[in-house]
Parts: sequence; C-alpha cells; structure tokens
Amino acid sequence: MGPFFVATCGVIMDRHLYRFRTADRLLGKDATETKEAVPGELEKLEIYFAPPEQLNDPLEGYKEIYWAGDEIVWANFFRHYLLILALRSWEIDDAVMSGVPLPNELPIGQYPANLRGVYLFAFQEMDYLLQSSEIFQGYIKALSKAERKHYKPQLLLYLSSLHTRFLTIVLSVSYKYELTGAHHPENPGDPLGDSDFHLKIISNIEADDGQHRDFESYRQIAVTTSAFSIKAAHVWINDHYGVYDLITAFAPRYLDQIDQLMHPKWYVACFMKECNNSAIWGSYGDNHKGICLKYRVSGEDQALSLEMNKPIGLGHSGIIYGFQNMQFKEVFYDREHSEIDFFRSLGNVPNEALGGFWYNDGQGNLSTTSEWYKTDSSDLRERHWNNLDFALTSKLPQWESEKEYRLVLNSGMDITDKKHRVLKYRFSSLEGVIFGIKTPLEYKLKAIRIIKAHCEREGREEFQFYQAYYDPETKSIQHGLLPVSIHDADINGGSTEPGDSSAES
Repeated sequence: MGPFFVATCGVIMDRHLYRFRTADRLLGKDATETKEAVPGELEKLEIYFAPPEQLNDPLEGYKEIYWAGDEIVWANFFRHYLLILALRSWEIDDAVMSGVPLPNELPIGQYPANLRGVYLFAFQEMDYLLQSSEIFQGYIKALSKAERKHYKPQLLLYLSSLHTRFLTIVLSVSYKYELTGAHHPENPGDPLGDSDFHLKIISNIEADDGQHRDFESYRQIAVTTSAFSIKAAHVWINDHYGVYDLITAFAPRYLDQIDQLMHPKWYVACFMKECNNSAIWGSYGDNHKGICLKYRVSGEDQALSLEMNKPIGLGHSGIIYGFQNMQFKEVFYDREHSEIDFFRSLGNVPNEALGGFWYNDGQGNLSTTSEWYKTDSSDLRERHWNNLDFALTSKLPQWESEKEYRLVLNSGMDITDKKHRVLKYRFSSLEGVIFGIKTPLEYKLKAIRIIKAHCEREGREEFQFYQAYYDPETKSIQHGLLPVSIHDADINGGSTEPGDSSAES
C-alpha cells in the first residue's frame, strides 16, 4: 500500500503524501516529578519548517552563483565586505561582556547609509584606505575585465587571500576610534608585505580568457579552508576573544549568507510520495521505530497543496496568521543546478540601496549590471523567482529514493524565530498514521490516544491506523490497515487532550 493516488474505474481517488517523524518529536514527552509534559507535533497538529542548515543535504538550495560585472559593482562588493566585517568586529566587545557567543548570522542587509556618528567616521576612513590601495584596485580591475564570470570557489580564494588586508584595515581603524579592544599592529596598507603575492594572483585573473571553468578551485578552496581553520585553531590576535571568528570563519560565511541579497531566507517541510523504502524508514523513521503520517492533499498532480495556518501579514501585536493553501514543490534529481548572476539578481535589496550603493559609483554613474534597479519588468522578476524554485527543487541523483515533495515557507516578514515557522494544519488533512516495524507499543497507544482526543473534539468517527511490515514479494516496506479504532486507546486508560504548548522540533 502507499500509492501516490489510486484510479479505479476512471475515478481518481484521494492523493496522499507522507511525512516521517521520530516518536519523541511527534508524541512529545510525558510529565515527570520535576518536569511538565511537553506536547508533540501530533497533539498540536503542527509542522516545523526547517532552515537549510538543519537539513541533511549540504547542497540544499544550491545555486551555481557567479559574479560578473564592471568596476562599479566590484568596488562596491569589496566595500560591502569591508562594512560587514567592520560591523561584526564591533560586536566582539559586547559578546565578551555579555558572555554570549557571536551570532552566526552576519548583518548582510546593512549599508554605509545606515551608519551614524563615530561608526560612520570610522567606516569612511576604512573605505578611504580600501579605495586608495593599489592591491585592491588591481583586483577590482582584473575581476571586471570583460565582465567575465567568477564562480563562488574562485571568489572565496580571492577573498581568503585578501582577508588579512581587510581585517587589518578594520581592526586598526576601529582601535583608533576605540570601537574595539582588538587591534592589529601591522601597517594597514601592506600588512604582511605580500604585495608580490597578490600581484601574481591579479596577473593570473587578467590572463584568464574565461573560456574554461576552473573546477580545480573547488577542491583547492575546500582543502585550503579546512586546513587553515585547523592550523589557526589556537591563533589569537592579542589573545582577544572573538577575533578567531573573524580570522577563520568570516569569508566563507559572508559568501554563504550574501545569497540573502538575491532571495529571502527560506524554510522547508519535507514530504514523500511513497513510504515503502526501508532505507528511508531507517534514516527518517528513526530506524523503523518512528511513525509516518499520511496526509490527504488537494489539487491536481502538478499543483498539490495542503491548507496551513501561515504568516499572512503584520498587525499591532505582530505577525498575523491565516489558513491558506500552500502548494507542494516536487523535487527533481536529474537536472543541473541553476546558474545565477549575482549582480543582476539583487531582488531582495531595497531600491535605495541598489541606486545609492550597489550600482552607484558615487559620481552619479550607474553600473552596466543595474537592470534590476532601472526596470520593473515582470519577466525579469518571474525569471528571478523561477531561479529560486529551480534551486529549491533540484537535488543530486543520490537522493532520488526519497521521491520528495516539499512545502517552502519564505516571507518578507522576519520569520527567523522558530515560533513563526511551526505551522498548524487541519486535523481533517491527516488521514492516517503508519507505525514502523519496530515502533514500541507504548508509542502506538499514545498516538491512538492523541488521535482519539482530536476525533472527539471534531466529531470524527473514523481514523486509519496502519502497521508497516516487510513484504518479501516486492522486497519493500508495505503497510496494512490495522483492525483497531480510536476506542482501543482505552486499553491503557487515560486520555490526552490537545494543548497549547509547542513541541521542540
């Protein structure tokens, strides 16, 4: 059992998708002498939308981003890197005093126009040192030559090579303005006397004809970054807490998070077309001890949806929620990752930052890449969002056994807090639960009691419970309908009423 949909005598039956959960997340935790009960996802009828970093594929949402543009956008790219590095450095002392680690999230959406007072003066001096450096100007000219494509691993190599220069400018100026206790003793113009090293890199960039992809850089940057972080694990500047983060983690983190300037942050809830794969039960179903939820979904094959209580607007007390259909996106495993032109895809940047910073040389001249700022083309925007959809629904062939469908949550509102990404669904959408081959009896009884409480509340007479088993004929995990009802929960006594507390996801 477990087909996507069943057609009988020309009539299309209900369509279903499946979602595997561990028992502790789905059923929650019972009360103890010292702790109150924690309701689970089943009791709350909730689905958690996870950020990509919590998913098991490091290539989730992967895009082949490249940078291709004139001197205006390359100069502003370096200035933005300098600004975000400065902002992060100014957080160090606060982190030391509060004892709270530096946040993983960088303030990617900030721009010089947002600075005030001494912070603005300090950055203006940093900016002057950057723009008066022959090395930085050499990189800008070389990178902008013929507006050739430069892919992420290549760019990370260049930024990693330049990072000490960026950091020296930031720390020396910040120390001068008493914005941080960390400082670098070297000359910000040529901190390591490494001009010859950079001139060679600049020459190599200029000599590249752009006809061939440098795939070797993918290996080189992976090895170099890992080795550097290992070797620098005990290196500190003036033993100042927090600077280590600036040394080892900033450049790759910046390039990872700058994606937010193209598309807003996104979160997913994963479902599957089938539930008969033993390996899937082993990984997502807690080694067959978990439970699989069977959802009834609506819509046609290419537009399946599930009604969810999602963020729909802002009110006086914060985010407003309302039930709306969310459309599933089918995942494909047989296509190349999408290529995206960074400078021409800044769709998540406000116009004042596009025209006043990214595409502007400060003399009133706009970059050749400024189409996004100069036009309001619906075709351009449609292509832009299609690029995101393509990235979110493309995975490597090795994941094909998942046969995944996913709900994607993104918003112009700030939904980074987990509480905004735990969304409710209607009980009527849940058609059944499937117990794994090794699901303990206590979990089965608890699940039945929770379902019984929902049925009594909504006047629902029937609910389907299934048991997974190995079928030697098909060599797969099938599931059979159990001849039990919600009233069989009374075997163990007790009742579980749906509560109002969120389970940990």
